[in-house]
Amino acid sequence: MNNNSLHKSKEDKNSLIANFKKSDPIQQKLDNAEARITLLEQKCIHKDKILAVLAHDLRSPLSSISGLISVFEGKDAQRELESHVAELKTQLISVNELMNNLLRWASRSFDDNCTNRVTNIDAASILKLNLELLKIIAREKDIQLINTITGPLELFANQDQVDIILRNLLLNAVKFTGTGGTITVCSKVHCSNTEITITDTGVGMSQQQLAKLFSNTHFSNYGTSGEKGFGLGLLLCKEYLDYNNGSITITSELNKGTAITIKLPTAVGNN
Repeated sequence: MNNNSLHKSKEDKNSLIANFKKSDPIQQKLDNAEARITLLEQKCIHKDKILAVLAHDLRSPLSSISGLISVFEGKDAQRELESHVAELKTQLISVNELMNNLLRWASRSFDDNCTNRVTNIDAASILKLNLELLKIIAREKDIQLINTITGPLELFANQDQVDIILRNLLLNAVKFTGTGGTITVCSKVHCSNTEITITDTGVGMSQQQLAKLFSNTHFSNYGTSGEKGFGLGLLLCKEYLDYNNGSITITSELNKGTAITIKLPTAVGNN
């Protein structure tokens, strides 16, 4: 028997086995059960991710409000309250909007039709909200927030995911920038894509740390005020950028700072 005959015989055998499995009701039930188990495992992983994002993104803004309220304690509380009430009101409005956005994202995340829904969005308004959320935290560290984006910045992407991406990148910048530092946000619009760059004068990273950022190697760093970070935010940013046909580039120098550039499709009709 030649090689061609052996190969044909093997193909026939595999075909018979496959057909038998398809016609066997027990095998079909086993296949369906395995598919359901796989789906449930994926949903559990997704649920854990949602809880991690909710906890991560709400912790810093709520902590900043708690810190501001503590200023009101003491004999001069009334005067301090009067001087900060407008700022506190702005922060509460921003945190309330953040919570609504996160809850909307969480509920949509379990709907496959919504998870990957992309539309024309204005990234400038998303940045403005998140910079407002970080204003008190930045002021506590005497960090200057500079936003050079003056007009609309229209992208074709999933709004909830872009919101999470930008908030995580800004939180990281504040976390790893020391007292008296600066964080600058700028953008460049090209025909088919738009770049947003967040640059800080923080602690920076070594080449070894940069190499680990998007690998499976787990590591944690502490911010300049002892804030703990596990790099989970950056991994989530990378995942969501991939979903939106985007990319991320990071350049950094130890003790000098970091520049993170994300690239996303420009809004349809703008290119």
